[in-house]
Amino acid sequence: MDDFFPTLFSKTFFVLSSQLFITWATTQILFSFLKRKDPQLEGQPISALEELKQSNPDLFATLGRLFMADLIGSIIVFLVLLFWGVNQSLAVSLSLFSVWSIMTGFQLEYVLLSVDHGVGRKVLALTTSIVLGAALIGIYSHIDFNYLQIPLFIGLIGLLIFNTVGLFKSLTSTSQRLAAIFGVALFTLYLVFDFDRLAQKNAAGANTWSAAMRLAIDIYLDIINLILQLIKLLGHSHH
Repeated sequence: MDDFFPTLFSKTFFVLSSQLFITWATTQILFSFLKRKDPQLEGQPISALEELKQSNPDLFATLGRLFMADLIGSIIVFLVLLFWGVNQSLAVSLSLFSVWSIMTGFQLEYVLLSVDHGVGRKVLALTTSIVLGAALIGIYSHIDFNYLQIPLFIGLIGLLIFNTVGLFKSLTSTSQRLAAIFGVALFTLYLVFDFDRLAQKNAAGANTWSAAMRLAIDIYLDIINLILQLIKLLGHSHH
């Protein structure tokens, strides 16, 4: 594999792109399955989950239970990948990453099903533009973004606290919208920070699959979280 991917850049982007493709494919497969169960799913003016709840409550309930099981399972797989898998052979680490990507794809599609139609396409377009812009800035600006590490971590903790409070207390639409905007900005900056780390490690001569795997995991998490924040922001604006 080193002959095909001789640099840390090529290794990282191979892992990242393959896992993003697996996640996207999972969302498409799940939606295709649900459309076979309910052909009217895509044509309704309400969210797909709401349509499914009305037309097939049993499938809706099963999907909800599977989502929770998938969420718990994906956390376990992620921890195994992060603390054990990245140090194993490429076949093992890539297989674990792929399993996690499939499980993440299921969760992502479930979230997409909960918002109005059309939001998903806008989110995909915005995410692509933001990731491309962040990559260009992080890799080619030659600015050291290491100073962002602590502020970004504090911002992440703040967002986690806000989301945790939201589980137990009703929040105003304005506060939710502001939190989503903050989340979009936060993970955009995380993308710039992580692409800068990739450029720095590549310049320093790091060129192992383990390093590429860790960087790919970080950037993958940035992108998935950015998508979720954009869904919250755009989905909320449609209500």
